[in-house]
Amino acid sequence: MAEHSTAIPGDGRGRQTGPWALAVLSAWSLLLVAWLTWTPFSFEGVLDPDALFPHTGPLDLLGNVALFAPMALVLIGFPLRNPVRTVALAALGGSVVVELGQLYSQARVASPVDIALNAGGAVLVAWAFLGPLRRLRTPALRVTVALVWIGTVALAVQADRTFAPGMVLEGWDPEYPVTQGDEAGAERSYVGTVSDARICAGEGDDRLCATDGAPADVRRRLTELAARDQRLEMSASVESGSDVQSGPTRIITFSRGAFLRNVTMAQESTGLVLRFRTPLTGSNGRRYEIYVPGVIHEGVPTSITSVFDEGAVRTSIETATGETVRNHVFDAFAVGILTRPGDYVPPGQQIARYVYMLLLGLPLLAGALEVGGILRRES
Repeated sequence: MAEHSTAIPGDGRGRQTGPWALAVLSAWSLLLVAWLTWTPFSFEGVLDPDALFPHTGPLDLLGNVALFAPMALVLIGFPLRNPVRTVALAALGGSVVVELGQLYSQARVASPVDIALNAGGAVLVAWAFLGPLRRLRTPALRVTVALVWIGTVALAVQADRTFAPGMVLEGWDPEYPVTQGDEAGAERSYVGTVSDARICAGEGDDRLCATDGAPADVRRRLTELAARDQRLEMSASVESGSDVQSGPTRIITFSRGAFLRNVTMAQESTGLVLRFRTPLTGSNGRRYEIYVPGVIHEGVPTSITSVFDEGAVRTSIETATGETVRNHVFDAFAVGILTRPGDYVPPGQQIARYVYMLLLGLPLLAGALEVGGILRRES
C-alpha cells in the first residue's frame, strides 16, 4: 500500500524543501542537541549516580521542552505516514541517549523527567505545525532554522564574553588561613591521612608554595602571583579512611568557614572536589565546581595534582594501579577556543569546536541545496 504523503505543501509559490536539504537539517538538529547537552564532551568511564534527579528551575524546564523542537520541525517535512508518532519516537530515543551520556559526563546532570519533557515538547511542536498552521510549515521551518542558527551564534559569543573574563583568579582574600585536613571555622575534618599538601603559584624563581599554617606574607604573595599569572597548582597525598566522606571533607584549603574561600581541594564520597574563587564561581567557588567521581577510595594511597592555567584545569590522580587525568575548561559553549587558538584545549573541547563549526555550516549547506533545487526546477 502506498504511503500518504504529508510533504510540506509549499510557501505560496509551490516550492518545497528538498529531501537533501531536509536530510542535512536533520543531522544539524541532532548535532544541536548534542552540543547543547554534552559540551564540553568530557565523559567518565563509570556511571555517576549523583548526577540523577538534579534540582531544576523554570528556565531549565523550558529548555528541555524546546530542546527537540528543531528536530520535530525538520522531521515533519518528510513524507511520513504518521509524522507525530515518528517525531515522538525519535525524540524519545534521542532523549534517552542524551540522558545516558549525561550520566557519564563530568559537567552535566541527568534526570528521567527530562526525557518526558523532551519528547512532550517535540510532539507538541509537531502537532501544532501539522494542525491549524499546516500551510505555514515551510516558511516556519526556514524561519525557525534561521532563528536557531542566529541564537546558536549569539549563545556561544555570549558564553565567551561571560566565561572568559569571569573565570579568572581574582578577589582573593590573603587573610584567609591555609589549612590541611580541615577548615578554619567549619567542621570539615578529613577522615584519613593527608600529607605533602600545598598550594603553589608563580613559575621559576617566583614560584611560591603555601602549606598548612602559612604565614601572612606567604599568603599575600600567593594571592598576588595567582592573580598575575592565572596559574595555580594544588597537590597532596591522601589515604582515605572512608568511602562515605561528605561536606565535602577538606584535603587542603585556603579559606575561612564554610562559605568563604579562595581555593579548595576536598573529597565527597569517593570523588574529588575542586573549587576556585572567580567572579563567576562566587565567593564560595561552588558555582561550576569541578567534581571527579570515583577516584579516591578507602585505604588506597592516592597522589593528587591539580593545575589551574588560564581557565583550563588539568588534574592528575595517581595510585599504585595507574594514573587518571581529567581536563576541564571553564567555557560553557567552547567558542573561546575559536577566538583564542593558542590556548591549551583538552580533547573533549576539540570535539566541541568541530561540532560547533558544523552547526554553523550545515544550515548554510541546506540553504544552498534548496536554492540549487529551485533553480533546477525553474530551468
